[in-house]
Amino acid sequence: MDLFEKFVKIRCKKQHMNHSRWSRQAVNSLLLLVLLAGCSAPATPSPSTPEPRLSPTVKGCAETDQGMASRVPGDENEQEPSIEVIGNSLRYTRALQHQCCRKVEFEHEIQGADITLYEVWSGEGCRCECFSEIQVDLEFIPAGNYLVRVYERGTQPGSSEPMEQKLLISVEISVP
Repeated sequence: MDLFEKFVKIRCKKQHMNHSRWSRQAVNSLLLLVLLAGCSAPATPSPSTPEPRLSPTVKGCAETDQGMASRVPGDENEQEPSIEVIGNSLRYTRALQHQCCRKVEFEHEIQGADITLYEVWSGEGCRCECFSEIQVDLEFIPAGNYLVRVYERGTQPGSSEPMEQKLLISVEISVP
């Protein structure tokens, strides 16, 4: 007989209880504690909403700074920057003539109700002009009202000097 069994036997005799009754009460108490602990446990969190994600598409010369990108079919008409809301995403588009051998990449910041997108231009630049179409989707934006600004920045052609940051568009949007 191990030490626990001796303790239980002595304890049962002192309280004038039957050994099996005391064991049943202990088991029932333990089960009650487990059930109560399970009821007070925090609920499993629901799947979280994905973080906003940037999905850029560049067609034309600005795909690469090597001047070897695919040519965009069409009449190559410039398009002013525009922003539209599609579900829980915003879409920024622009079509432009620019110096060859310049590449564009994109960055974004979200701070409260302010969304900022950046066209970040880099590359040496060549002695020619070319055409590119830009489309950037910012997906998984939480519902709400936002002020969206898009800036052009980067480095000067042929140097590592920064370009002067230029505001391209500023629009208030509502995401359902």
